Amino acid sequence: MNNNQEQLKKLFNILGELRQEFNQLDKEAENLNEIAMNAAVTAAQTGKSIRIYTEISNQIAYSSKKMKNFIEKSRFEINSIFNFTLKVLSSNSLDCKLSGAISIIKNKSNLNYLQKKSKAIELNWKSDIKKISNHIYPAKAILKCILQIQYKLFGAYNSLIIESINLDGNQKTAISALSDNLNNSFESSIYCIEKLFLILKKICRLIKSL
Repeated sequence: MNNNQEQLKKLFNILGELRQEFNQLDKEAENLNEIAMNAAVTAAQTGKSIRIYTEISNQIAYSSKKMKNFIEKSRFEINSIFNFTLKVLSSNSLDCKLSGAISIIKNKSNLNYLQKKSKAIELNWKSDIKKISNHIYPAKAILKCILQIQYKLFGAYNSLIIESINLDGNQKTAISALSDNLNNSFESSIYCIEKLFLILKKICRLIKSL
C-alpha cells in the first residue's frame, strides 16, 4: 500500500466519524423542537410571566427550524464529500493496479496505452480531491451559522434563569426543568459542532498530503 492509499484509507475512516457527529447534530435539532413545544406548554403555566415565556418558546421554535434548514444544506455538502471520496478511492485503486501491470508489461504498444490510461485516471482522482475541498469550506460556513443560533439560544437560557427568580412552587419547577433541558441541548450541540470542525480540519490536512 503506497502513501496515497494509506491517506485515503484514513480519510474514509474519518468520514464515518463525520456522519456520526452530523447525525447527532440532527438529533439535537429534533430535540430542540421538542423543547420548543414544552416551552409553549410551560408558558401557559407561568401566569403573570406568560408573555416573556411565550416569546422564548417562539424563539426556540424558530431556532429549531433554522437549525434544521442549515443541517439540510450541510447534508448536501457532507454527502458530496463522502461521494467524491468514494470516487477517489475507486480511481486510486484502479491507478495502483495499472501501475502494477505497467511494471511487468514488455509490449511497447500495450505499455504506452496503459501509461496514458494511468495518467488520465491519476488526473481524474486528483481533480476529485479538489472537489472535496470545494465542499469542506461551505460545510464550515454552515456550521458557523448553526453556532450563532446556539449562542442566541444561550441568551434565551439566561433570560429564563433571570425570570425564574420571581417565581416559586410549581411555576419555578416547570421553568427550571425547561432551562435545564435548553442548557443540555446547548452543551450537546456545541460539543457536536466542535467535533465536526475538528473532523473537517483533519480532512483538510489529509487532502493536502495527497
